[in-house]
Amino acid sequence: MCFLIASVPFLAPYTIRNLSDPTLTHYELDKLSKHKRYEIRMSVYNAVGEGPGSPPQEVFVGEAVPTAPPQNVAIQSATATQLDVTWDPPPVNSQNGDIQGYKIYFWEFQRKNETERLRTLFMPERGVKLKNLTGYTTYLISVASFNAAGDGPRSPPTRGRTQQAAPSAPNIIHFSELTTTSVNVSWGEPTFPNGIIEGYRLVYEPITPVDDPSVACADCLHSPSPPGVSKTVTVDVKGSGPLWLKLRDLADGVTYNFRIQAKTFIYGPEVEANITTGPGEGAPGPPGEPFITRYGSGLTIHWTGGDPGRAPITRYVIEARPS
Repeated sequence: MCFLIASVPFLAPYTIRNLSDPTLTHYELDKLSKHKRYEIRMSVYNAVGEGPGSPPQEVFVGEAVPTAPPQNVAIQSATATQLDVTWDPPPVNSQNGDIQGYKIYFWEFQRKNETERLRTLFMPERGVKLKNLTGYTTYLISVASFNAAGDGPRSPPTRGRTQQAAPSAPNIIHFSELTTTSVNVSWGEPTFPNGIIEGYRLVYEPITPVDDPSVACADCLHSPSPPGVSKTVTVDVKGSGPLWLKLRDLADGVTYNFRIQAKTFIYGPEVEANITTGPGEGAPGPPGEPFITRYGSGLTIHWTGGDPGRAPITRYVIEARPS
């Protein structure tokens, strides 16, 4: 007994399978190609020879899931929030049916569990634009095709990175070492840098007017002592650190507004805060009036401690400048 099998159209010769067990009444034909039509006929042998063949039967082997992933996945960085992905279909002999669409899996590098997303195309397209992504972030992308039988395997992950964008605002402004004329200003890095931080911009100005130190008193023999910073001041800090500045020459008892923004290739939004110069609540009182002795080119300064405030005195600050 033997089977003769040929695929339709009949361009290939029959494949023959001989069955040596004369008691068989059924047999499973395996290793056939999916999504193809076959013609099958059967004949019987005895000691004399082969008998007449059965009438040919045409059968269709139904669809199965694709057995290979899409090929040549490529990624193009379009903007800070968009990646353009292209691919080729699976090889024809592995499609096992009509490709009905594709599934695109994408996630941030080393954060697959938290960030993986899926985009499904219900048409045999060969590309997609992935939008609303995070700036200057590396993504891994894998593509799978599907037909009526189900999903095929995913392609190996392909890596791409979005372009730089404006950073988010620095996450905090902190003031320390506040005196009547100075303050130490520090800030935190942006939560989302969205690129390479090239520097920061600090802008500060008094909220209420401060006398202009350049205007002389009409009734005085000399110009008045400078009261402190009275106009808008802009300071650019290059690089990614240090994230602090010591600011001096402020006006005593004046509220200043501080605004800080980070920069990649452009500046991002600002974070702002206010601070009023002068002793803070619980700060120590002034020391006693200093007594100065001179010797050669040096000075010795003597003083007595004042009210320590709500905590022990930890240090003194001496400031000097030419008069």
